[in-house]
Formats: sequence, structure tokens, C-alpha cells
Amino acid sequence: MNHVKLRFANSRDGTKIKSILSEANLPVEDISEHLQSFIVAEIDHEIIGTIGIEELGQVGLLRSLAVRPIDKNKGLGSRLVKKIIGLAHSKNIKTLYLLTSTAAGFFKKHGFIEIPRGQAPETVQNTKEFRMLSPKYEVCMSKNLG
Repeated sequence: MNHVKLRFANSRDGTKIKSILSEANLPVEDISEHLQSFIVAEIDHEIIGTIGIEELGQVGLLRSLAVRPIDKNKGLGSRLVKKIIGLAHSKNIKTLYLLTSTAAGFFKKHGFIEIPRGQAPETVQNTKEFRMLSPKYEVCMSKNLG
């Protein structure tokens, strides 16, 4: 996977990002609102993975990590997480939050810890993803970026 290029998403990427997210059973309803804070992974100009962040001042909601099934288990998800954490640092985000029903173990390997949903800041709890798009049973996790 060394020939994979990571770059910021642009307006032309929206349809492909939504396709990858839909295939992973992740919400796509408000992706267009946050596309400027998405990173895509591509090979030969074909998007094969994505991750995003919803910026909320000094906190952020990590969103929409997905990799095409054929490209899973090759380290791409980890590369995307590291890249988005770097982006969060550059934007002076101090803590990242996320919701997941299937990837808690993966995110624990990247330093995220499980927290009760009610401990997430109000700005995170008021996001559309937190309030309406993610099922209430999903695990809430956080990572302090310092």
C-alpha cells in the first residue's frame, strides 16, 4: 500500500466518499457539510478510503473512517487515522471524539478510550451525527491530543 496517496477531499469527491461510506454502513446524510475536513486515500486517482473530522472549536468529532473491503487489513485505516490526528493537531483541536459500533478495538490501538456518551462535550452531543445519525448503542470514545 506504499503507492497510496493521501490528500484532502474536494467537492468532486463527494459521490465516491458517500459510496464508500454506504458500503461500510456509515451515515452519509451530512457529509457534504463537512467535506472540506475529509481526507481520502487513492490509488491511480481512484478513492479507496476516507476519514473526516467535524471541527467544533478545541474538540473534534472523528467521522467516517472507511476503506473499500478489498483494501482492508493492509494498514490503510491506521494511516488515515494518523493523518486525521495530524490535521486535528494543526487545527489546535485538543480532544477527538468518535462513535462506533464495530471498531472500538481498532481505535483503542490508536489511543482512544471508551467513555459514557453523556461525558462527551455538549458541542459533540449537539452534532447531527451524535443526535440523529448514529444509533444510541454505539460506543463513544475519546483521545486527548494534548
